[in-house]
Parts: sequence; structure tokens; C-alpha cells
Amino acid sequence: MAIFRSLAKSASMASIKTRYTFGDTIRVFVGHERQEFRINKTQLCTASPYFQEKLKYMDADSVMYLPRDSPAMFELFAAWIHEPHTFRRHLDDAISAACDASSPPAGQHPAPDSNSNKNGDKSEAATAATTATNPCQRLHWALVRLHLFASTLSLSPLQDAAMDAIQDLYLRRDWDVTPRFVSFLYSQCTADSSLRLRRWAVAMVAYSLSNPAASRATSAPSQFQRLLGLHPEFSAEYAGHLRKMGASGLDIGAKNPQLRIPANRLRNEERRFAFRQCAFHTHRASAGEGRCPHEVVAEKRKRMPVWGVESVIREDRPWARGVEVPRPLKVRVAGRV
Repeated sequence: MAIFRSLAKSASMASIKTRYTFGDTIRVFVGHERQEFRINKTQLCTASPYFQEKLKYMDADSVMYLPRDSPAMFELFAAWIHEPHTFRRHLDDAISAACDASSPPAGQHPAPDSNSNKNGDKSEAATAATTATNPCQRLHWALVRLHLFASTLSLSPLQDAAMDAIQDLYLRRDWDVTPRFVSFLYSQCTADSSLRLRRWAVAMVAYSLSNPAASRATSAPSQFQRLLGLHPEFSAEYAGHLRKMGASGLDIGAKNPQLRIPANRLRNEERRFAFRQCAFHTHRASAGEGRCPHEVVAEKRKRMPVWGVESVIREDRPWARGVEVPRPLKVRVAGRV
């Protein structure tokens, strides 16, 4: 099931193929089922120094194999590589489409991902059992994995876009952070790659436990208390968050981590009920009370001519085709990045 829905179904296949196959492409096979993605080499190398270095030592007709990564996550990554300027809109549309297609009512939590490895992956059988039937759950874990993937590759703009989308999805679905998600962050993710997800999750736990109206059965205080004892890092970061909120004179039960105010100013009445725009971004410290750097870049792009952007369903994208590939693969590149 593709994450994105068509935004311009009238776009011709000729224009799509011209857009995505212009220049050399690299074939990437992702996940245990080896789903094929075709990525423009120039755009991939421009966006990621890691892949640029990898491609230096690969033949022109070589392929890349990422068996431990999630195809749903990599579909988002491919969209960002090929359409970075409109990726935020893609995520907004993906959230709306997933929410419209999800049968469970808002307030039902994302399915657990207990079989995940450090990159957030899990077995195909477990994935099908927990996420395939619910578009919101599928999108949730794709965004989480995308954030971790971007963090590992030091792709700050992509990391921040994924973080914003996770907040927006939780707000739309009226979700609380679950004990199992917190356990996943602190037991299966590295501290560096999950730093901002952990900060946000800590704030969400504090908000939920301080606000009985927001707390649900799956966020029972006893379960979080157990996690505080099991994970010293979680305990230390939770205590630090409480101290910081207390020193600022803010009511933890009123300050919702799902909400972002469109500014970074400290002296802002809305800050009592929401977090600053860049509170969980990679540039939080450098941005200070100034404007979000991503917002500044977006404004500059608006002044540039746009030659037309088509967004289509995955079945029409030459760079994302579910194809079974015969073995052996010509080149195998380590799946963990």
C-alpha cells in the first residue's frame, strides 16, 4: 500500500519518466522482500555524502541492497530525494490520506513495534500483523524510521521534517506516547539517532501523566514507573524535563508537546500551551529565538521559478516499483546505515 496518494493524476507517464529517469539512476532493493526503488544518482549524491561515498566504489550497473530497512520508510526517503522542495506538502497529504483511510477512531494508539531492530525494522510477518491494516500505524512507523535513518545519515532537514510530521500525526489521531514506544526508543535505538525523539517522548509522557484527562489505559502510570527504573537514561531525562518546566514556571499538564507555535520567542503567551517551533529540531540551539532556518529557506524558494511538480501514486513512479529480483545481486551494500 503506497503512502502517498495522487496529487495530479492527470500527469502523463511521459513527463513522469522524463523527470525521474533523466540521468543515471541507481537501483536500490529494500527490505526482506527486496522492493525495488530507482533513485537518481546525482540527486542522491547531492543530498547524502554517505551515499556519494558509497557510489564512488560501485560500477555503473551495480545495485544497492538494504535488507534491514523498511520499504515504507525508504519510499518517503525517495520522495524527499526527488522532490525536496515539496516534501512537507507530501507529508501533510500523507497524514490526511492515512487519517481518512484509517477505520479505528482517533485516540487509538499506534500498534507496538516490539520486534524492531535499532533502525526500527521488524520481520515482514510482524509488520503485516501490526501495521498493514491501519494506514496511520504504517505511516507512524515509517516516519519514526525515517527520522532515525535521517539522523544516522546526518540529514538534518529530513530529520526535522519527519519530527514535525510525527507531532502532527499524533495530534490528528489524539494519540498518547505508549510505554512500548518509549521502551523502543531507549532499548532499541542509539542515543544519538533518537535524541530528539526521546526528548519529545519524555515531554509527552510528562504531559500525559500530569493530565489525567489525556492519560489512557495504555499509558498507565505504573508502566511508565517501571520504565523509569529499567532505563536510567529515560529516568534522568524525565527528571531533567520536570526541573526545566518547574524553573520556567510552566504547567506541564497544560503544555502539549503535540502543538507547535509558529515562532521561537521565549516571551510568548502561547508557550504556556505549546512548544516552540524548533523545540525538537536539530538546530534548536543555533536558531535561538530567531526564525526556523527551514522556513527561511522555503521563503527563498518561493521567489524562484517553479517549472511544475507532479505528485503521483507510487505505481506510476519509475523509482518505486515492487519487483522481485533474482539472485545473486551484483553488489551487496551493508543494509545498516
